[in-house]
Amino acid sequence: MLMLRTLPVFVCTAILAAQGTVVSPVGFGALEGDSNNVFPFGQATPRRYMQIHADLGPTPLVITKLTFRVNASSTNFAATRTLDLEMYMGEALPAAQATPSFTFDANYAGPKTTVLPRTFVTFGPTGQAVTPGPNPFNGTLEIPLATPYVYTGTAPLIWEVAYFGQTGTGTMSSYDADASSSLTATSTITGVGCAPSTSTTPMTHTFTVNDTGGTLLMNGTITGGPANQLALMAIGFSNPNVPVPDLCANLYTDAALIQALGLTTATGTFTADTPTGLLVLNNSAVGLPIHTQAFVFDAGSTSALPLCASNGRSALVPAPATAQVNAVTRLWNTVGGTTATIAFFTPSTVGYGLITQFSHL
Repeated sequence: MLMLRTLPVFVCTAILAAQGTVVSPVGFGALEGDSNNVFPFGQATPRRYMQIHADLGPTPLVITKLTFRVNASSTNFAATRTLDLEMYMGEALPAAQATPSFTFDANYAGPKTTVLPRTFVTFGPTGQAVTPGPNPFNGTLEIPLATPYVYTGTAPLIWEVAYFGQTGTGTMSSYDADASSSLTATSTITGVGCAPSTSTTPMTHTFTVNDTGGTLLMNGTITGGPANQLALMAIGFSNPNVPVPDLCANLYTDAALIQALGLTTATGTFTADTPTGLLVLNNSAVGLPIHTQAFVFDAGSTSALPLCASNGRSALVPAPATAQVNAVTRLWNTVGGTTATIAFFTPSTVGYGLITQFSHL
């Protein structure tokens, strides 16, 4: 009888002894990150937030909790936050971390698992922070999972939060994060675009060319175009700078690739919140010239070719920035709330993440 009574104690002791932790990005368990981040947990904005980790190793883990830590500081943080959130986990496609899709769900290799149904989680008070850091993984910045997640170790791991908002008072710290090395090419304007029929201000176009850890991220935006009209973006490798009959501006790209972006907004824009002009690929084109130009159909135009043309953009593909490469990626949105399907474009996506401690059995 004594043996049967003491058996649960031995079982619990064995389980506790088997518990462990792993930190991602790898190497930052005892090293301060070079960045910090306030979202998703430090703002009230409803959004989706996803991190993809490809550095947890091949050992299967039963993950029970995620813990974060405050950024290096000399402040005593006495505030608390009550977070309204739901959390999911799942395995990612093999290339999702290095070359992610900016469509959230397209990064999953299979159905995601709800590991924490919508609930309230309290963060803080985190107490006295230290500098230069790192601060400890704080027990007041942890999310215990209602359902432990069985990670096979055979694919990158995704954790995702549907973040509905927060309540609280006082000042909370930002969270420790780290970014991979990054290099953004100089993007120069080539030529002048034309104004839509409803305006006297020329439509403008930007194009970002960035390398982060060997991943090339390129994205275009439009400002001041015709409203609610189909937009196109042409990408090429030279600038002919020639007039085209019935086109309102010169052609500033050889247009080797033409992307259909979709409809402009009611103000005639495409912003980083709708990264339909996005290309994400491994960088194997160092020094390649990129020339872009945007075109939007203009219903009020009297031209035989009713397109509003933007200025051109020119940039050279930068060399891979590989001094620091983290096998972690984050995706997040600024509009659309918890049901948004597309992430906000920023070059600090690949190789960037909140430093996360995974507790596991």
